[in-house]
Amino acid sequence: MVGLFGARRQSEEKYRVLFEEASDAILISDNAGQILESNRSASHLFGYTHHELTQLKLADVYAHKHSVEASLPCITDKVCRTEIRIVHKDLHRVPVEVTTRLLSDGRFMAILRDISERKREEDRIAKAIMAAEEKERQHIGLELHDNINQILASAHMTLHAAKDYYPDIAKTHELITVSRHRIEEALLEIRKLSHQLAPAVPDGALLKDVFLELLNSIDVRKKYKIDFQFDEKLNDVANEVIMLNLYRILQEQLKNIIQYSEARHIAINITVVEKRISFTIRDNGRGFDTRGVKKGIGLNNIRKRVEALSGKFTLLTAPGEGCMLIAEIPF
Repeated sequence: MVGLFGARRQSEEKYRVLFEEASDAILISDNAGQILESNRSASHLFGYTHHELTQLKLADVYAHKHSVEASLPCITDKVCRTEIRIVHKDLHRVPVEVTTRLLSDGRFMAILRDISERKREEDRIAKAIMAAEEKERQHIGLELHDNINQILASAHMTLHAAKDYYPDIAKTHELITVSRHRIEEALLEIRKLSHQLAPAVPDGALLKDVFLELLNSIDVRKKYKIDFQFDEKLNDVANEVIMLNLYRILQEQLKNIIQYSEARHIAINITVVEKRISFTIRDNGRGFDTRGVKKGIGLNNIRKRVEALSGKFTLLTAPGEGCMLIAEIPF
């Protein structure tokens, strides 16, 4: 009997240590929501001492009445998990993830984890997405107004001029030819804009073919010498998320090269090495001093994409020495 009681006492002591030292806040309540027990983390989360907590009900520390109801359906479910807000002693509210379990003696155990940092990150991401969407809308608006609209307006004016020169067939034909070229230019710009908006990697498409289509779309006039090396193993190892981000990285960097680099040679190399994808984009443009690059431009967007995939981003450049971007992404 002594051995049995000793083992039971050791078990209770072990439970008490685990209960007190748990990093998550733990509350034990009765079925009316009266708090019966709490651990140190609960005192830290709520700002109350253990004694003060045992004088309160869940309704006193949960921000909304429905939060209590949502966290106590466990008579039938045994375990439930939800997100609520609790009220700190100083009255500020804290978002938490609460897991409630019905204990064998009829009491309830609530385990609460502070998710403030996660919520802040979710808010940051949501704001970044909205900002990116707004930037994209502005880009589309400018492209339509300042570029495509002007091209079509020029074609329209030229066609009107052609009418005035009739019956001078040679001059009329010349003006109609100019108008046709302007309309073809507008169609090309619309096609480029559509490529930016359409799904990057359509269902069933091979990534190599999608990359080649993107490269052809930016070099219609054959201004660049483009070297493209693609490891066919990538089609077997890259999931949809990786494929989409590889496409967007290439799209973003090509835009940077076209707009800023004055390059004439672009080299793209994608290889699969062990359990990672190595993606290199190099140009022979004017390069730049990385200390002068402002936050928020395309290169930072690329860096964020790579880091979001747990990858490593490297940028090698200097004034007059071109630019090399390297993304190493595990899979």
